[in-house]
Amino acid sequence: MYFCTLVDLPNIIEAMKTLDRVTYYKSCDVAQMLYVHNHSVDVSEMTQKEISELTFDFKKEDPAFFASLFRRQAHNKGTIKDADKFKFRHGLSPATKNVRNIRFKKE
Repeated sequence: MYFCTLVDLPNIIEAMKTLDRVTYYKSCDVAQMLYVHNHSVDVSEMTQKEISELTFDFKKEDPAFFASLFRRQAHNKGTIKDADKFKFRHGLSPATKNVRNIRFKKE
């Protein structure tokens, strides 16, 4: 079983659809992405409590993912809003690497 995390993308992406490879139609707006971690776990022998503990401690298992999340400033004496926890820092293409820090930096 692979763990995944729902993250917010830094910008809204328009998904297009075609029927004849000439005319494209806008089918939806994509604002979130499902990030699948590359660490698999065999949960067949685990209890429900062990699985829930593993999901809360998954930060230690995939530090590269948590390094790619948006680094936010602390709000109200060190507390962080829940909505800011899983904002992805990069876009989908290599040209949009670190785009959230570049676009929304405070000057």
